[in-house]
Amino acid sequence: MITLDQVDADEDSLALEVRADQLPIDVIETNTSIDGPARTIVNELLVHAAKLIVGPRGCGKTHLMRFAWVKSVNDVSQPLVVYLSFNKYLHLEPLLRTRSNALDIFHGWILSLCYLGLYEAIEEHQKRETPKEVDDLWVEYLKEDLIAIVARLERGGALQTDHQEIFDSLSLVQLKQAIDRIATALHRARTVVLLDDAALTLAPEYLPNFFDFFRAIKSSTISPKASVYPGTTEYGPRFHVAHEADEVSAWISVEHPNYSQLMESIGTKRMREYEVVPPDIRELFKYSAFGIPRAYLTLLRDFAKSADDGKSQSRFNTTIEKFMRNMEAEYVSLIQKAPKLGTLLTTGQVLFHKMCAELVEENNKLTQIGEKQLLIGVQESTERNAYVERMFSLLVEAGLLFGFATPVSHGKARTYERFIPHLGALIRDRAFSDSSRGFSPSKIVEVIRLPSPKHPLRRSASTLLGADVISHLKLDLSPCQNCQAARISESAKYCHSCGSKLTDASAFESCMKIRLSSIPTLTGWQRRKLHEEFADVSTVGDFMSLRDPGTELRRIYRVGPVRATQIHQSIEAYVDEFLS
Repeated sequence: MITLDQVDADEDSLALEVRADQLPIDVIETNTSIDGPARTIVNELLVHAAKLIVGPRGCGKTHLMRFAWVKSVNDVSQPLVVYLSFNKYLHLEPLLRTRSNALDIFHGWILSLCYLGLYEAIEEHQKRETPKEVDDLWVEYLKEDLIAIVARLERGGALQTDHQEIFDSLSLVQLKQAIDRIATALHRARTVVLLDDAALTLAPEYLPNFFDFFRAIKSSTISPKASVYPGTTEYGPRFHVAHEADEVSAWISVEHPNYSQLMESIGTKRMREYEVVPPDIRELFKYSAFGIPRAYLTLLRDFAKSADDGKSQSRFNTTIEKFMRNMEAEYVSLIQKAPKLGTLLTTGQVLFHKMCAELVEENNKLTQIGEKQLLIGVQESTERNAYVERMFSLLVEAGLLFGFATPVSHGKARTYERFIPHLGALIRDRAFSDSSRGFSPSKIVEVIRLPSPKHPLRRSASTLLGADVISHLKLDLSPCQNCQAARISESAKYCHSCGSKLTDASAFESCMKIRLSSIPTLTGWQRRKLHEEFADVSTVGDFMSLRDPGTELRRIYRVGPVRATQIHQSIEAYVDEFLS
């Protein structure tokens, strides 16, 4: 008799991990495509200079950082590379409201992560037959103590006395000395420190402190590199990008001359069942992915899993519709993380759909004369205030718009910022189908590759949204946490009604209040079971506080070890995504 757990273990033969931070290091080492721009980025990560690697989620920043780390281990001519990730930064966000020394705690957390990154580098070097008896190959603090300190800080708890003493003794000067000593012991002339997931956009209070660290750790022998989001990362008053670091784009443009070959290389390297997807569908998915490798792999995986669901056209339509729905849902979910951005996010979604509709209409005309249009030029004018700029930046951060670094000018008072809306949405909305009722992936790709007009489609924000909508853009200020009275201004420090100190809603606390039965990464059956039979543990916060979640989950009828693991991993993945 086949058990439910056996079915669960076998039902997903096409499973594919698309997140680089979940991949084993040997998979990153052997299955990474570094053709074209990727090779340039890896080289930039290893050179002797401070760099900011810029791109939205899924574009490969983490993957290429981890690959550069492995490459350095294998090649003694490369620098020592220390890798650390800030993907748990929002776990420290509540401290901004409960601890007067939150910024000091954040600084110590960074130093602890750096020391753990040193340990990881040393251990990997030793695995790969680096001489094991080296006098200077040591770290001042025990790894177990550092792990305990980081874990305790991320849970918001107080440190034990001995760990507090260690924490208080951490210093940047001592860390830099340790890095230089270990690099010399491993016969490396210099060190690169990779700071992944450093776009701390949902806790902007920490960003100036982080970039102070970025500047301070830089030396003649140490080069920091940080991955950030385009458009929305705020560098603080003491960090000037042009002088402190060079920006390197990690987002592959769909207009890159070798775009198709680059995506092909990624697909063949990462997906074993690559040939299951027909070549013409693969080609169309490359453009639907909009230059994001994670998106391309997700589309391939979902299409391959739908093999029994009908013809290619219906499978493609279902896959692309689900993909774009999830893209927009992730964008809108920012409202939960940053409620004050609610109006900008919801209006931005309307703006995105309007831009897509304008391009669909324009392409229906242009394809008749053998051209296509991907670009919208949005005019810079008095209406482009800080709220409008932030609205566009949030769409770029979410990967729904590709923004060009520099505007173009077509005469006096006619300067335009250029954007490409997500090609997945344009393909879904039949912008390149040449008014045809049939489905021909190769024909759609042929239209996408047609030459473009000399100028983009020109619009203004008020043309796209209406002047009245633009005038009503604002930040949605959270009410007083004590009496719920509305704030009178963004700069107000105390409630005008009850006098209590005003604080913003916590993204971390918002995540902890989410009900388990509403988590989208769970199946419908799993959500129903959690709602019906897990009543005492109803929220993410309840679940995260369990000492042994796996055992508790197995108390649910028809949930065995495999299903319990799947549910546990789905909840953790959702929390990590929410808090990253």
